[in-house]
Amino acid sequence: MNIEITGVFEAVNMVNQKPNHYRVISIASKKSVTRMMVNDIKGSKELLILEFDDATPDEVPGFDFASHEDCKEALDFLSRGDNCLIHCHAGVSRSTAISLGYLLSIFDYREAVDRLFNIRPSAQPNEYVIKLMCDVLNKQHLYSDIIDYVRQK
Repeated sequence: MNIEITGVFEAVNMVNQKPNHYRVISIASKKSVTRMMVNDIKGSKELLILEFDDATPDEVPGFDFASHEDCKEALDFLSRGDNCLIHCHAGVSRSTAISLGYLLSIFDYREAVDRLFNIRPSAQPNEYVIKLMCDVLNKQHLYSDIIDYVRQK
């Protein structure tokens, strides 16, 4: 399977240039510019919209946080293969964390992290989303090792 990770502007351009080529996961805050732009992704083969902020529960209240259900939906979507394009606002935090979760479902954590940084060298995956993915994948025991390895990159 081919995974592309981008920001929203690049995602819109890529989908418009290759209609019906990408299956897209769009991650956006409910009231953000990114969420409004999802309407511009009309040419995707399939679209999964996940609505959560790039935040963790220990931050300021009032944010929409990622959930185990979001992670399960993304893993199910990605497991169906094909050309997948995953985007959030900048393509750095939420989208890379979702991608890493999928890679962790296939590879050992070092290989998964290495592959993530080959796909998106600017990755700074959201640690809360990684924690949720570890829960969903029954890899909670690896969470600290994964975070340590990501921070070394």
